[in-house]
Amino acid sequence: MVSEVAAALDSLSETVTTTGGRTAITLSLLLVASLGGLLSTRLRRRMDGDVHSVLVDLAISAIVPMAFVVAGVLSLGLWGQAQSVEAVFTTAGIGREAISRLFFTFLIFAGTFVFVRSLHRLITDVFAEQDAITDHQTEITYRVSQITVYVVSVVVVLGVWNVDLSGLLIGAGVLGVIVGMAAQQTLAAVLAGFVLMFSRPFEVGDWIEVEGGTEGITEGTVTEITMVSTRLRTFDGEHVVLPNDVISSQEIINRTREGRLRIGVPVGVDYEADLDHVSKTLKAAIERVDIALDVPSPRVVVTGFGDSSIDFHARVWIDKPSTRRRWRAKEGMIKEIDAAFAREGIKIPYPQRELTGREETGGFKLANGESIRVGEAVVDRDEPEERAGPPPRTDGGDE
Repeated sequence: MVSEVAAALDSLSETVTTTGGRTAITLSLLLVASLGGLLSTRLRRRMDGDVHSVLVDLAISAIVPMAFVVAGVLSLGLWGQAQSVEAVFTTAGIGREAISRLFFTFLIFAGTFVFVRSLHRLITDVFAEQDAITDHQTEITYRVSQITVYVVSVVVVLGVWNVDLSGLLIGAGVLGVIVGMAAQQTLAAVLAGFVLMFSRPFEVGDWIEVEGGTEGITEGTVTEITMVSTRLRTFDGEHVVLPNDVISSQEIINRTREGRLRIGVPVGVDYEADLDHVSKTLKAAIERVDIALDVPSPRVVVTGFGDSSIDFHARVWIDKPSTRRRWRAKEGMIKEIDAAFAREGIKIPYPQRELTGREETGGFKLANGESIRVGEAVVDRDEPEERAGPPPRTDGGDE
């Protein structure tokens, strides 16, 4: 059967006997296959993003490799080399069964290549309708699916060639143990990358705070998420790379997930102040901050008794959280509160201590044993006492 096909192909060389004609036809066949590939690429770009277009894309991708195969086989017959190639196979001991296996191997790998090319488009089209799935998760899904398809194809090809997979599996198991022991941290980071991908505690562009780095806590904007690490850009312009296993094991604060952030400023006032008046003054002041949201509205709460003051906490909300907007809001709150307190005569007391002594114990005791009773003025003992001069010499001599 193979010999008959090879003889039929070589008969094409009798139709075209000149070298120039054979060359022209060979180049024409390759040009037609190339133009087919170029047209299929342009057609693929113009397709709509639905599942039916993916099926058409799959069919086109399968036709193009077959066109090059047909062009190559016809070129062999045109130059009268089909029987020579068949003789090489026969001499090498490659019979009909081996040729069939080669043909199936080619079909499997070609089909795998075509399917993988269309798989990315298929996954993108399906996941594009899901708002909960990010582009990063889509890319990771495609990469994992791609590796899985290639592994399955290799296993099928080995089965076609009757390769005993038991020894291969044992070797792969031993190799897996060795690699696992040698790359424990890397594998832990990869597994943590999958966890972060599906749990989605943050995304690219989020402002997060996480423990890690040289100073214990790293705060910045997420610039990239990979399977092994996450990259942050700090507010000092530094780029920090944190392993995913470190991030997944620490507490993560995401300041932009809700799209808004609360800013608080603690304020202390004198114990003699009217608390209702202070509360109204504070609220009116923080309401004048330009980037503060009206809903939720600014609030002022009394938080407790301090050592020298009664403590308040002024709170406003901002949208589109970023470090610049946070500091801008805090600066605006401090300026407005300071100006309002100055107008209303509200004092922010300095830290102070009040010392008292019991009457029955004789008041305070000084280092020299003297007592200062309650109500008496405290004498400043920092100045040294004046001392009498040295006694005059009685021998009449000079010092």
